[in-house]
Amino acid sequence: WKLPPEKYRLPLGLTLLGILATIPLFSDFIFSGNLGDDIYFHLTRLEGIYRGLASGDFPVRITPEQMSGYGGLTAIMYPQAFLYPIAMLRFLGVSLMLCYKILVLSVNVATAFSGYYAAKNICKSGRAALWMSVFYTFSVYRLGNLYVRGALGEALAMVFLPLVIWGVYEVLWGERRWIILALAMTGVLESHVLSVEMCALFMLLELGFWLFSSKKDSFWPRVADGMKAVALTLCLNASFLVPFLYFCGEDLQCFHLPAQVSDHAAYFSQMFSSLRDIWLE
Repeated sequence: WKLPPEKYRLPLGLTLLGILATIPLFSDFIFSGNLGDDIYFHLTRLEGIYRGLASGDFPVRITPEQMSGYGGLTAIMYPQAFLYPIAMLRFLGVSLMLCYKILVLSVNVATAFSGYYAAKNICKSGRAALWMSVFYTFSVYRLGNLYVRGALGEALAMVFLPLVIWGVYEVLWGERRWIILALAMTGVLESHVLSVEMCALFMLLELGFWLFSSKKDSFWPRVADGMKAVALTLCLNASFLVPFLYFCGEDLQCFHLPAQVSDHAAYFSQMFSSLRDIWLE
């Protein structure tokens, strides 16, 4: 047995990382007990795309499987562009369960690759990039999203978070390849709306740091690059943003829910505690 040629070792290694992160799904079922709080919601989204396409609806705006068969506006308020290729496997006779497992496997492999190449282009070190890929792919929070919460949308967005960091670095500090930031933000926006807010906060903090930095250069050209990235992101995602913003003005009760941040966030001191301490509280 011989090792593969050197040019194939890195892609194969990163693919192996993604496969190893998918081991919890190597079974003839998806989850047991109450694991995966949102799993049924995302399975319904996949099946809804398949049923919508089968009835000639494209893009699928109404998820027919929801609301006891009456349908829901999930597709308008929750982006699902990356679910289409997987949902179309249903036309080939692939079961819904296997479709979901293929999607999670794809997410894990893509996460390994994005973590590596983002770190490689920022740190200029292959070794540091490989460690970044390992730690990010197997981070407890990310795996918890997949296998405890069943938060598929957030896990999809996490594929693009390293690329967003890389894109911001390029616009403010690097070679001004602003297209990377536009594509990365498109990936986040087409995965999980709430993650866009987190990315926006990160970019504002990084922009503030850059404005007060003595090492910044090409001020106006970089500002223009940032504006180009924003404009392109809005154009690429107009098909989702326009209906989304329109229905945000409707009284769908989406923005009238009581804020319960304390139930879903850690105190500052808890950030320095062990995982066990946080769970016990």
